[in-house]
Amino acid sequence: MVRATFVRSIQFYPATSEGPVAPARWKRLKGSEGHSFEVVTCDFMYRIYFRQEVLTKYEGAAGFDVKDDGSVSCQHYWGLVRSTSRLGNELLSTAIGDFAEGVPFEEWPHWKQYAVEPPGAETVKALVQEPEIPEVVNSVVAALKRLSAACADLAGVTGVTLPGPLWLGSLDSLAARQLKWVYPATADDDEFLKRATLASTLVLDGLQPPSMRALVRAFGASLHQTFDKDPKPLGSRTLLQRVTLVARIVERLQPDLKELPLVVQQAERKATNISPDLQTELEDLFKQVRNEFAPLAFLYDLRISGGLAHPPSKETAAAAAANLGLPKERWHRTDFLSLLRRIAHSLVRISEHLEAAREQIACGQNSS
Repeated sequence: MVRATFVRSIQFYPATSEGPVAPARWKRLKGSEGHSFEVVTCDFMYRIYFRQEVLTKYEGAAGFDVKDDGSVSCQHYWGLVRSTSRLGNELLSTAIGDFAEGVPFEEWPHWKQYAVEPPGAETVKALVQEPEIPEVVNSVVAALKRLSAACADLAGVTGVTLPGPLWLGSLDSLAARQLKWVYPATADDDEFLKRATLASTLVLDGLQPPSMRALVRAFGASLHQTFDKDPKPLGSRTLLQRVTLVARIVERLQPDLKELPLVVQQAERKATNISPDLQTELEDLFKQVRNEFAPLAFLYDLRISGGLAHPPSKETAAAAAANLGLPKERWHRTDFLSLLRRIAHSLVRISEHLEAAREQIACGQNSS
């Protein structure tokens, strides 16, 4: 039985820069001694290549773990982990000897389906220009953690202790893990909508409104509410935007903090009787905040117009995408990557405003 399995498996001859080579040369199984392999031989570390879709079988499957670099393992049974790496979001590369020793024979037919010729130098250059999806997802989470830390620091300089971190999500969450799954270049619009919805879940579900309320209330007891005649509590989306606006005003205008609630009202055009020049400046600040907040607003709009549990409204999603400068339809992986990068940039910009506001307040305290 071992002999038969061995004979069948050696029919896999992936291409290397030396030509087609049998990985089974590096298998040490009973019954393989003395077997003559056809075609050429090569070094243990010569690279062989596969389309990244080879990983879809293992992503989310019980007992399997796919790392950011594309390495895959099945608990303690087997693993292709030593020399594996991604080339952008199209190809997976590993040493032929590591493949032979790491992947069991019964998996070889699956990998054989996705084996490709070694890419040329120009192809590799083009592939690596596209950022790898796991790397971009990691950058979003890093930006969220920075935002959470910036909020805690800003609260601390005002003497307020937040009830908890601003963001409580994790890279180990289902949303984060699925965001990193292989995204085929041939995927349709539904794949983009699914990934964008997962991004919305990762970012928004982790945000904690009580912490945002506590932070904004540090600058005014009523700033967590609307400025209507009958005030109502702000939702998560407007709370985060107001936190950003407060920080931007402190950073730019350095007002007396006792006057900050009135200045925020003026920025949101909810107050009158101020100089036209100041009103214009405040409105410009408000517009800047809205523009920087736009990628996060897209996530909120997507949550309202669609979701994983029911068919999304493609019309609403298309309008929201267009507001962000994305196509209205025929979304591709590049659009998904662009969305994630914009989300990360938006979060970083908000963090920068919070950090600048903290420095401004701390300097004022030290000079008084």
